[in-house]
Amino acid sequence: ARRVVAAYDKLLQLEDSPVVRLNRSVAVAELHGAAAGLMELESLPDVPALQRSPWYHAARGRLLTAAGQRDQAHAALTRALTLTETGPARDFLARELARIAVPA
Repeated sequence: ARRVVAAYDKLLQLEDSPVVRLNRSVAVAELHGAAAGLMELESLPDVPALQRSPWYHAARGRLLTAAGQRDQAHAALTRALTLTETGPARDFLARELARIAVPA
């Protein structure tokens, strides 16, 4: 994971984009834990393209789940699902939502 974060750091020098920063935040979570990844993810600028990206919300949902923040994770994964059009991705997100569902 350390090498992956270092690779993203190098990539950021070439192309500082919200997508690269999103991917780096996931790598940071793998290296330093969900809380560190969430801090990176939530420090991203409010870029409309990210807000429309199901992968931003899916990554956020996964990190929130790992951090034990199920309500926020559920909201993020639900948002990702509403933005996703393809069948396999929708199926994956639906499984993630079912996995974290807390019985009422």
